Amino acid sequence: MHQQTDKNLIVYLFFFIVLSTFHNLTFKVSNFFKINSIEIIGFENPFLDNFKSNIYDFYDDNIFFIERDIFNNLIASNTLVENFHVFKKYPSKLQININKTNFLAKKNIDGENFLVGSNGKLTKYFLLNDELPFIFGNPDIDEVLKLNLIINNSKFKYDDLKNLYYYKSGRWDVETKKNILIKLPKEDLANVLETVFNFQFNQSFKNYKIIDARIKNQIILND
Repeated sequence: MHQQTDKNLIVYLFFFIVLSTFHNLTFKVSNFFKINSIEIIGFENPFLDNFKSNIYDFYDDNIFFIERDIFNNLIASNTLVENFHVFKKYPSKLQININKTNFLAKKNIDGENFLVGSNGKLTKYFLLNDELPFIFGNPDIDEVLKLNLIINNSKFKYDDLKNLYYYKSGRWDVETKKNILIKLPKEDLANVLETVFNFQFNQSFKNYKIIDARIKNQIILND
């Protein structure tokens, strides 16, 4: 009877040691892969602190089981982010490489100024670059992006523009920093801009301040 009790005690002790060791090992492995460092590359102050505070909730999550969709959506929801890549640096570090959006223009909405980003998002205005053109009218963001692309593919420099005027008909007027107003048609902007650009270097037209290119195959100049 005494020997049987000793055997039972040895068996219980064996299972206790095995289970305890397995539990401790699991606990150590689990802790080993907890996120304890998040490095953000591409954002500089004053954006970094505000941005990083939004992802603190992911500290101590297991790096293998991080909810990728939620994490990615949190980053993408930031209006300053153009695109990004997340890298897992095992065992416990995340590295986020961010390309910040380029601001294309300023726009007033209900009395408040916003910056229009190349990512198609609006950011509440802050003093960053006061040389950006100001948008008058109420275009969709897609219209702004389309105009920006056409101008960048022309001989004009987008940085030389002071104001952008959008009309309900879907066409634009653009004003340069030399105070030249260019009235554009709704269609065929690429070819029209090519023609208008060449006018600027003709000495006969250097004193004109309004270039009206709304009528097909015609350029009307006014001073």
